[in-house]
Parts: sequence; structure tokens; C-alpha cells
Amino acid sequence: MKFTNKKVLVVGTGKSGVAAVRLLNKSGAEVIVLEGNTSFSTEEIISRFPKDAEFDLIIGELPEQKMNNIDFVILSPGVPTDLPFVVKLQEKNIPVWGEIELAYLCGAGKLFAITGTNGKTTSTYMMKHILEHAGNKVGLIGTIANYIGDKMIPTNMTTPEAIELFRLIKDMREGGCKYCLMEVSSHASAMGRVEGLNFSRGMFTNLTQDHMDYHKTFENYYNAKFKFIKGSKSTVINCDDKYGKKMLNTLHETTNDNKIVTSYGVEDGYVRAKNLDLQANGSSFDLYIGEDFKGKVKLHIPGLYNIYNALGVIGVLVVGGYVIVEDVIEGFDTMKAVAGRCERVYHDKMNCTVVVDYAHTPDGLENILETMKEVVKGKLITVFGCGGDRDKTKRPQMGSIAERYSDVTIVTSDNPRTEDPQKIINDILVGVSGNYEVINDRHLAIVKGMSLLKENDILMILGKGHEDYQIIGTEKIHFSDQEEVEKYIKEHQDD
Repeated sequence: MKFTNKKVLVVGTGKSGVAAVRLLNKSGAEVIVLEGNTSFSTEEIISRFPKDAEFDLIIGELPEQKMNNIDFVILSPGVPTDLPFVVKLQEKNIPVWGEIELAYLCGAGKLFAITGTNGKTTSTYMMKHILEHAGNKVGLIGTIANYIGDKMIPTNMTTPEAIELFRLIKDMREGGCKYCLMEVSSHASAMGRVEGLNFSRGMFTNLTQDHMDYHKTFENYYNAKFKFIKGSKSTVINCDDKYGKKMLNTLHETTNDNKIVTSYGVEDGYVRAKNLDLQANGSSFDLYIGEDFKGKVKLHIPGLYNIYNALGVIGVLVVGGYVIVEDVIEGFDTMKAVAGRCERVYHDKMNCTVVVDYAHTPDGLENILETMKEVVKGKLITVFGCGGDRDKTKRPQMGSIAERYSDVTIVTSDNPRTEDPQKIINDILVGVSGNYEVINDRHLAIVKGMSLLKENDILMILGKGHEDYQIIGTEKIHFSDQEEVEKYIKEHQDD
């Protein structure tokens, strides 16, 4: 989009506002900067900007006459979207954006985001793979790492703080990325890290218990997710999930005709899977969009939940018109497992299999264990724990789920953080009564699980997935489930 001779209002004079002014100046816009905090002096505000920055500064309220000449509005992160003058401008059909969308409008790309308890990471990686298969350069912001094309940037947060987020998007834009894919956590939504951003497509996967230590109530958790979905230009929602149905009903009742709402599912949905074939090493299904059969989709990662992830991705990319169905079918057929997401790290001639997965919620645990229980020909052995300083109410639930599906359950430590590891294990054991063993040391727990493997058995090592560390106290120690398996195999290769 060209901003030459356009009058743009930038609200806020923090680092993000300064970056927006710099970008708009380069794009030829006429910039007005509004700072609502009247305690700042003109000199103090101007000192935040580069000396060559060009803008008119207003401190306090925006005069009524200024509203008539504004073409676009850029809100800094944290600036409420329901301010009276913002509402008035929106009523005049004046676009209101955040700096991140501005970066894309100035040079490249679409901004897609995914929220939900489970499936965010796998879904973004599916999108990235398909878009790249179709010839696009893609940026990704998520739990495992951030990417600018093939360049990986380490991260320790699912959704970064606003300033880092803007810097990443700016680098993606300058790096030629046409699309930016983002995981949006409930924390980020509740804290306003993505406030004011207008996502081209927002996808909702599912909602089950997690983060009660932060949100306190499930209603608060739901509202944080729905806040993001409601704010997206168009949405893609899992209608087989009961909270997805709730979102769809609310949106259909309150949304204007300009917002596109797409449903997906297995039981129902505009994007739908039929004739499912679930196997240990993957799955396939017939894809329908509306009433039309579009082709057979093959996934090389197992589980019904991954079919749901794939359907949501199809809703975003195909229904949105960004790729054709053939790109999706070919893309899925060439995609391997995401690191730490149902990742098969060992398989031998006796059909013994070891899988590492990030499952750290009751629903996530049940999804993957139910999937493996259906396909295992021998015993299902599970090694898992729960994180410290996090939602304690899910611990006995996860213990019960592990026992229900597993022939052998080994309860161990995850990231205990500042909690006593044994106390966390005791909380888990409230839900366990049958065949289990407690091994506090995660290394020894994995060794025990590996030693139990016999022909056709599957060992599930759950909770940490891609993580290459363990947090004990306040110290982060190197630890990788995958590396532990590799070390065991190397040490016992002559057995």
C-alpha cells in the first residue's frame, strides 16, 4: 500500500510509536503523533524520535477538526481500541491498525495467527510448509523458535512482547517474507501484547484446561482466546469443539457482513474430513469444502487431533484464497513431524518405537495416548511429569489419563521450577491407583522406560517435547528427551 500524501495518526510515543513514524516517513506519509499523557513535555517527547523524523505533535486530546483529515490510524500496543476518538474514526470507516500490520502494508505480506490450548505449533508449521511449498517466503513466530525464511531465531516465549514482536515483523518484511504466521497465547491476548493488531486470518483450534494459575477461572481463559478471535478480520473455528461452537454462535449473532467466519471439523463444518484412515505412522482423509470433494489428504503424523489441525490450516489457506488445494495435498504429503510434536525418535527391527511429545495438558495427554493406544500391538509405556509453579489442578487429571491408557506409567519430574519435585509427583499420584512407578530423576525415568521396551511396544516420553532444558529452582539446565534416548541406544547397541 502507498502512503504518499496520506495523513496518518500515530497514537503513542513509546518505542513502537517511534518505529511506526520512521516507517511512515520512509513511505511518504504525512504523520500526526498523538500523546495522551499530558505530563510529558513537548521537548521530552520529541527527544524520543530521530532528529530527521517529520511529524506534527498533539499532546492531550485529539481536536474534532483533525479527525476530518485523517486517512489511517496506527495504535501503539496497549492503547485501548474503545477510546472515544478511535470509535469515532472507525465509525467514519477510517482503518485502525497496529504497527505490525503497518509493517506489512508498507512492504509485504499477510498476518495469520492461531490460538487455542493445543495445536498452535503444529498448525503454524503446517502453514509454513505449505506456503513455502507454493513458492512463498514465510516468517513464523512461535513456541519452538522464530523463523525468517530458513533463518532460525531462538525464543523463550510463545508470543513476544510488543517491541520484540514489531522488530521481528520488520525484519521479516525487510527479509522478503510474504506471510507472517504467529501463535497467540492466552497470556498475550489478556495482557494486550497483540492489542490493536488486525490479523488477516485468525484460527481457533480448541479449548481445554490450562493456565489456571494465571487466568484463575475458565471463563477468563475463554474470554482471552475469544478476544483475539473477535478482533481478527476473518476467522476459522473448530466447530466440533464446544467452545468453538460457542464462539461461532456469538460471532454469527454479532458480526457484520464484512467478517468472514469459516467452520471446520470432522463431525460438522464447512471444511470437513470424511472417510478417515488412522494409522501409527500417519493418517489420510477425504477433504470436502462445502459439498465439494477436493481430494485425498495424506498426513505423515498420526492422530485425529492432527487431522483437525490440518483442516484448520486448509480453512485459512484454501478458503482464504492464498493457495490452491493441490498445493495443500502436495505440501502435506512431503511434511514430516514437527520437533517434539508426536516425534518418532526411535524405531527398530522389532517394531519398538519411542515418541517424544510436548503434551502438557489433560487434553493434550489424552489425545496422544488415545491415538497410540489404538495402534500399539504390544504395551504402551508412558513417562511423564507436570511443570512446577503452574496450574496444580490438572496434575491428578493427567495422572488418571496416563494410567487409563498406559500399560506402564512412570511418573517423573518435568520442569519443577521452584516447587518441590516430589510434591508435584504426589499431586499427580492423587489421580493414579494402578500400575505405576515413581522415578524423580527424569534421566533415570527415561532409562527405565527404554529398558522395558519389547517387541511391538511404544514408549511415550511426554511433557517437554522440543525443549532442550530442565528448569530446577531458578536454574535452567541442559536436558533433552531426544538426546537421552540417543545416549541410551548408543550405550546399549551391543546388548
